[in-house]
Amino acid sequence: MIDSAEVADPAQTDPVVVDPVLAAEEALPWQRLDRRMLLIYPVKEAIRLLPFLVLTVLIGTATGASYYSLYAFALVVPAAALRYLTTQYRIGPLHVQLRRGLLRRRLLSVPLARVRSVEVDADALHRILHISLLRIGTGQPAAHGDGGRSGFELDGLDATAAAELRDAVLSAARGRAPHAQGPVASEQMEGAVDLARWSARWVRFAPFSLMGVVALAAMAGAMGPTATRVLRSDAPGEAYRWASHANPLEVIATVGVVSLAVSSVLAVFGYLLAYARFQLLDTGPVLYVESGLLKRTQRSYDRARLRGASLQDPLLLRLVGGAKTIAIMTGVRRRRLTGDAILLPQSPARHARRVLAQVLPSLPTGTALRSHGAAATRRRYFRALVPVAGLAVALTVLHVVVPGWPRWTWAIMAALAAAMLAVAVDRARSLGHATPPGWLITRSGSLNRSQDHLVANGIVGWTVRQTIFQRRAGLATIIAATPAGNGRYDVHDLPVEQAWGLIERVTPGAGDIWVRG
Repeated sequence: MIDSAEVADPAQTDPVVVDPVLAAEEALPWQRLDRRMLLIYPVKEAIRLLPFLVLTVLIGTATGASYYSLYAFALVVPAAALRYLTTQYRIGPLHVQLRRGLLRRRLLSVPLARVRSVEVDADALHRILHISLLRIGTGQPAAHGDGGRSGFELDGLDATAAAELRDAVLSAARGRAPHAQGPVASEQMEGAVDLARWSARWVRFAPFSLMGVVALAAMAGAMGPTATRVLRSDAPGEAYRWASHANPLEVIATVGVVSLAVSSVLAVFGYLLAYARFQLLDTGPVLYVESGLLKRTQRSYDRARLRGASLQDPLLLRLVGGAKTIAIMTGVRRRRLTGDAILLPQSPARHARRVLAQVLPSLPTGTALRSHGAAATRRRYFRALVPVAGLAVALTVLHVVVPGWPRWTWAIMAALAAAMLAVAVDRARSLGHATPPGWLITRSGSLNRSQDHLVANGIVGWTVRQTIFQRRAGLATIIAATPAGNGRYDVHDLPVEQAWGLIERVTPGAGDIWVRG
């Protein structure tokens, strides 16, 4: 128990009880960022102001006073110096605090007990200057009236100091003195177990993900302003003349192949940027993830916050024997595309399963999943083939109503029906769950299949939900609520009479009244 000191206040009759730990924390000196950040902020602000600068130059050129736009850029350097002078931080035994602002002073104080993750980022310019950005995550969105900026960020720390500060915050969050963490953290890193290390051969899995499609869509959106110039050129006319005389199936195949090639190249490029030199280290209490080619990102996850892991193997990735592993961490929300809690990117499935077993050593290996029965299987076929049947009816009407409707559209319809049937078969085979002691394992999906392994004591609530179609089929979806990862993990289309029995096996007593009812 912490002793307290009593300080007499002349304005009060009762003594004021002062916690010596808080008093010592308030007495700690404030620290500043590294001076090299003065070279980072002007570049960042210049990039941020680039659209404004271009616009003012264009307007100024038309009015004959384009040099006035340089005044805006001249304010960047003083703004960087002002940010350096008004940003201070300190780490105490109970809180990590950040103070910034001049006219509007802001003090952000994060209890160490609320720290969920610590990230250290360094892009190319950061690495040249040997400085880093440290970001502390609490699992909650920033609600500090900070204009939407993220919560606790220190952009401009010495790279070595940032690594030591990361270890100090994580150790203090586990109840250990932060000032004693320099050598301890070094010793822990020297004895860390290397769970996974990136291999250049893993790049072959990049085209079999959505990364290239997303990059292609982003590139198309970025090129929107230049679409007018493209349309004015001779390229659209040549393409139209070729498409109007070529076989429609040939046109579709050509567009598909070109799109696939471009998206594959973008996927490989994005994969290299995000995951090159990936490394996963296990020090026992902390998992360290480091990745990135130009921008190095270091993430630290406290094992005490680990509530499970997901093995994701989408259909295309599964066809080439690949998978990836995602951590289910308390306070770390997983983003589907960026993968903030990723433990292993797209890689051979055997490596993903090995990392899963090493990160969750108490997880029973070789647990077989239970099927959900014939009704759940029929539901997968129904949901896949009914839309195809509707399109077939519409296509038949078009053939009858519109004279000369092209017959090659039936070939596309047949290919679509075969693809949807294959997806339905795969979804039916993938659906299942298991309830080994202390765990909930659930798997579903096909195009984006995921097998989630959730620790039973990490589940804080249960929901049994039935749609009108599920009620007619005698099925239900069981939702396990947790403050980790996605926040909810579903067991889809389980026979309703088995729903509360499953809950009882995972969380004894949670469904007692419903089971007896």
